Amino acid sequence: MRGRLDREIDRQKPCCGNVAVIRPGKGPHAAELRCETCGNHRGWLRAEALTFIESLAQHWSASTEPLILRDTTIQDHTMEKKTYDNSGILFRNEDKDPGNAKDRDYQGSLTVNGVEFWLSAWIKTGKKGKFMSLSLKPKEASFGTSKKAAQTSGGADFSDEIPFAPEWRG
Repeated sequence: MRGRLDREIDRQKPCCGNVAVIRPGKGPHAAELRCETCGNHRGWLRAEALTFIESLAQHWSASTEPLILRDTTIQDHTMEKKTYDNSGILFRNEDKDPGNAKDRDYQGSLTVNGVEFWLSAWIKTGKKGKFMSLSLKPKEASFGTSKKAAQTSGGADFSDEIPFAPEWRG
């Protein structure tokens, strides 16, 4: 089976013609998306999405056109997003830039108390051997605000309104 990738990541970082072959998955993933042209890894599919695609294939087996796969939809069907609280997952970064020592070795996501985070990990070597260095970034972070501005404001809302009116006596 094939799918035309029209997710946000595919528009930011396109690969060949953004058509992927749907292959068997690994670990908790029901299926893997691999570029039809160059074979690069393009993403994973949850069991719900794969089941839906398989049911479409049974009913419309004569179609040669790839299904359109978006962030939360397949064609016009919206996928239910399942979250597992206080858990996460890491995968080896298959797209790691070998020339960039700061590029993460592993990437994934983590959910803690209902808040979702991006999780990155680097393999490092210390005095006691190898270890992982981790970094978390909220998925819903406001990227328009600088760290310095967020620290100095303390999260307070500022307005131009003067809270009092001085009395003038002449």
